[in-house]
Amino acid sequence: MYAVMMRVRVDDLQKAVEQLERELIPVIKSAPGFRTGIWLSPDMATGEGLSFVVFDDESQAQQAADMARSSNRPGETPLDVQTVEVIAIA
Repeated sequence: MYAVMMRVRVDDLQKAVEQLERELIPVIKSAPGFRTGIWLSPDMATGEGLSFVVFDDESQAQQAADMARSSNRPGETPLDVQTVEVIAIA
């Protein structure tokens, strides 16, 4: 399994959450190889948030990472997107 790890600066939490729930999560859940996704609340001091979306294989995760890098979602700015191997999920 592989995960897309994304760090973002959240500029408008309400807009970011609305976009996430209304548009992003349904698209990601229908992506080939999707396993699970976790979106963390941003740090109040820095405004930075993290998300992890897990896929069956590296190519599926890489495709999702490429989409994330080119995204333009209201309320947030992508800072870093990486594809990493998942060692374990409990």
